[in-house]
Amino acid sequence: MELQKDSEKQEQKFVLPISVEENVIYFLPQDPAIFKDEILLPVPENNFYFYFQNSVKPEWIFTPKNTKEEIVKKFSKISIINLPSGVIGQSCITDLYFVFQIYEQKDTSKILEPQEPENRLPAILYPETKEPGLSKIYLIQKSNLFKEEKAFSIVNQNQSFNPIYKFYCTKDAIFLFYKISDIKQKIELYDFFKNTQSYEVNLEFLSNNKEKVMIETIEPILKEKQISFLIEVSFRNLNQYQINRKVLYEFRDNTYHSVLEISDVHFSLLGVSNEYIFLGANENDDLILRVYNYDYQYVKKNRIVFDWEKNFWKEFFINNEGRFFSTKIQDSFYKIIEWK
Repeated sequence: MELQKDSEKQEQKFVLPISVEENVIYFLPQDPAIFKDEILLPVPENNFYFYFQNSVKPEWIFTPKNTKEEIVKKFSKISIINLPSGVIGQSCITDLYFVFQIYEQKDTSKILEPQEPENRLPAILYPETKEPGLSKIYLIQKSNLFKEEKAFSIVNQNQSFNPIYKFYCTKDAIFLFYKISDIKQKIELYDFFKNTQSYEVNLEFLSNNKEKVMIETIEPILKEKQISFLIEVSFRNLNQYQINRKVLYEFRDNTYHSVLEISDVHFSLLGVSNEYIFLGANENDDLILRVYNYDYQYVKKNRIVFDWEKNFWKEFFINNEGRFFSTKIQDSFYKIIEWK
């Protein structure tokens, strides 16, 4: 079975012009956050987020205070919403809130300075000012956006010494993921009712003298009122770093349960929806999806065929609604495609 992209009309819905000069891509967005008909589109090179709501043109721009003046000059006809000073990171959207990650940055003056192409980083990477560091997660009520004094709630008021490498939003909560080591991670849950919980994933019990054990990724699983975590674990050759095997573990009630042996190590955990678990692998330039239910039973396989000859496909992702997207650059336009 092949997944098909939406109609051409839907494909053209969200389009952003970018600049390609001397095979270098400028103003390349990263990690779009999509929820229902809303999109937050980060442009790290210019330190702002475009916001779309069921429209071709952005309705607002969110940018930290330290880069507001430059953004106003470039986009004078779009409403600018100030964020706390710093450098933008990931973002997400819920029914009631926008959530932003803002990195600490003492000097952000270089963010908007033009650079010669030969001095620039590869297009798929963030600029040098976007190197991982300490950050804060800000929660903004949608109803407060245009009030003179916007209330920014800082989710992680007491910062950990370990940088946040990703976060995940649900309807009522935010999960923050901190990497401590290859086999240890800390997860903090903040719900919108001011309750907090903390979890630690520690796979020391899997360590042995023959293989290197690594956490590849962790995804939260929400079953009714229960919270557990699905952990993709790789076992690598000590000398060659080659992956020998992969296993999915579910961490619940402080116990680790081996739930699925990934027979083909080319497959990786892509995401979890409210019904299914998705594994993915590249095969002859196509993306193969394996779909499992919450009982870890195989459901089906899908093949997504990308048109590599005409387009540069940059990334693919599953949002927390279980919708599947990919992005591409075509004729100097950045496009987001939803697959059905």
